[in-house]
Amino acid sequence: MSIEKALEFLFGTDTSGAIDRTSFWTGIGAIATAGAILVVWKELGATKKTTRADFAKRFVDSFFTEETRKLFTLLMNSALEFKILDIKGKDGKKIDELPILEIKKDIADQLKGVVDIGSTRTGYSAFEIDDLLLGYFDDLGWYEKRGLIDLETIRETFGYYISECYQSAEIQKYLQDGCNDRKYEHFRRLGKLIKENPIP
Repeated sequence: MSIEKALEFLFGTDTSGAIDRTSFWTGIGAIATAGAILVVWKELGATKKTTRADFAKRFVDSFFTEETRKLFTLLMNSALEFKILDIKGKDGKKIDELPILEIKKDIADQLKGVVDIGSTRTGYSAFEIDDLLLGYFDDLGWYEKRGLIDLETIRETFGYYISECYQSAEIQKYLQDGCNDRKYEHFRRLGKLIKENPIP
């Protein structure tokens, strides 16, 4: 097919048999617009990848603090035990309770010189467990579910930590405590996903 015939086919002809100029330039404009849309689409894809990478980097930086490392080291070395701390009034009667991860002194003593626990710390409260570990992992699951970070990035960056926490007997006891009913659903989902599909 000749170029002239192709142009006639695409844009038609006017009454004199020549290529319809209005249709021709409208078609050229549409092609240029489509090309511009494709370029913008490609750039948005690259920007989205950069944004996700930047988001992941900032999340990593905020997670790996000295306190988080300390808590995680104790957890991985079986130096923590889930307990319920009874809160008592002046009369000695229980008025409330606080879930904690109590530090096992005999194991923690073996880590002296490696982990600086502090002479007065005896455990970690539910609030610290949330702030330093599980809250982060739950947030990651929430972000992943909404497409702000992908599962592969989570697996590569946090997979070990999520897996170890999820499979920890003491963390599981903490999750099963009544105060955590319907909490940490995104962490539980991530933990299960990573356990079923471990990093090769």
